[in-house]
Amino acid sequence: DLTNLYKFIYYLDFSKTKKTGKPFFDFHYMAMEWGPVPVEILDAVNSQTGPLFEYLTIKAYSTENGKRYDISAKKTSDLEGDYLSSAEKKHMADICYLLIEYRAGELSDITHVAGDPWDRVVNRDGINKPISIREAFNMNGFDSDESSDEVREKFELSDLQENRE
Repeated sequence: DLTNLYKFIYYLDFSKTKKTGKPFFDFHYMAMEWGPVPVEILDAVNSQTGPLFEYLTIKAYSTENGKRYDISAKKTSDLEGDYLSSAEKKHMADICYLLIEYRAGELSDITHVAGDPWDRVVNRDGINKPISIREAFNMNGFDSDESSDEVREKFELSDLQENRE
């Protein structure tokens, strides 16, 4: 389901940012009604274009509960190459392990926990507003071995470097 894909990507990005100061994908997120949504993926799904569709087929269908999506793999990506580091592969596997047993509705409930990024943005700014990746530092769980101040400092330094380029 598309909701599961959105939640998986959100948790990859935000949990890695909280742990290391660097996001996994660095997508932009919106606080939509059912939780955080990666804007670049939403746009790709709506337009049915982009590199995502080299690997996935996403078909929409209607149900009495609204629009649903079937997602299936067209081909696999070579994640064994140099594209992902061993730490990134481990992080991805850890997030899969944590989320695999939940259905879409349960994942939505998890992303709506009081004080987490989606909740903070919705209560402060409203629905359909951007969620800054900086909100990752306010997530429950996914703590780093370093202090949050050390990770935040790394994030701010990398952010400054990117803005200079």
